[in-house]
Amino acid sequence: MKKKIITWLIIVVLFFSIITSVIFVFPYFIIFWSIRSNHMNMPDRNTSDVFLHENIDSIVIINNYLISSRFDRININRSSGANPGIYTGTIEMFTGLEYGRVSIEDDEVIEAIRYLFQYVYSISKRGNVIDFLSWSTRNHGRGIVYYIDGNIPGDQEFMWLTEIEPLSIDNWYFYVENFNEWRTRNRN
Repeated sequence: MKKKIITWLIIVVLFFSIITSVIFVFPYFIIFWSIRSNHMNMPDRNTSDVFLHENIDSIVIINNYLISSRFDRININRSSGANPGIYTGTIEMFTGLEYGRVSIEDDEVIEAIRYLFQYVYSISKRGNVIDFLSWSTRNHGRGIVYYIDGNIPGDQEFMWLTEIEPLSIDNWYFYVENFNEWRTRNRN
């Protein structure tokens, strides 16, 4: 009789443990997985061109701000206070070791960045290039890039550039960085 009670207690505890895991842990796993694993949304040239046309107003606001900035290197990412749905008052941009983090105080630019961060992970300016990274894994990135002086971007702007294609608006390109493919191509 005692063994039956212990067996049933073990079954009940296991049952409630499984139910608790499904109710409380599984939804968080799904949310975390969907945020980190964005393979389903990997853009190609066509979807990037559509994105550019649909969001050109916000993109131009950000481009003009970054072009007129006195900094040659700027990185703005979601952890800079610009996460969609989270209002922190300001957005910071990293401008390099000399100046560090600098706050963006232009409300129109802040609104445009917050809007675009529904679709992109980071916005960067590196010399003559303004880059909107829309998809990324550890060794692979895709996005659109604006080349300020009109030249085609190359290896000097991107570490592992494997593909660059013009979009339908002048000076805009779709790009792919893929470390593994780049390493295979450039093996000595």
